[in-house]
Amino acid sequence: QGPSEEGVKATPPRALEASGGGMAASARPSADKRVQRVKDIFKRYDHDGDGFISCAELQAVLKALGNFRDHEIGAVFSSIDTNGDGKLQFAEFVDWLVSDQIAGPDARARVVLAPSTDDGLAG
Repeated sequence: QGPSEEGVKATPPRALEASGGGMAASARPSADKRVQRVKDIFKRYDHDGDGFISCAELQAVLKALGNFRDHEIGAVFSSIDTNGDGKLQFAEFVDWLVSDQIAGPDARARVVLAPSTDDGLAG
């Protein structure tokens, strides 16, 4: 089972940390805002609204936003789908975003998939 919302708040993911390393702590977005941004981005990728990201949904996003081959998308999907049920749950997505064991296509995919807006969160 993945982290709770409290776990997401307590562990600022590198992919979601406030940009500009020297930024004062008071200028960083709140943990609640960070959790909401991750939820919003997950919902955006969940095209059918069933609460999961399917391989087809991930493929559509990665092909639209990045130059990914089918085998790379399959590898990324497999690395996120840690319970092997064939669908990405929110907790699995968060675990993957905060992982420091990401390389290759996963690293490229995280850059594409992680929230990135003017709210101070890096993407």
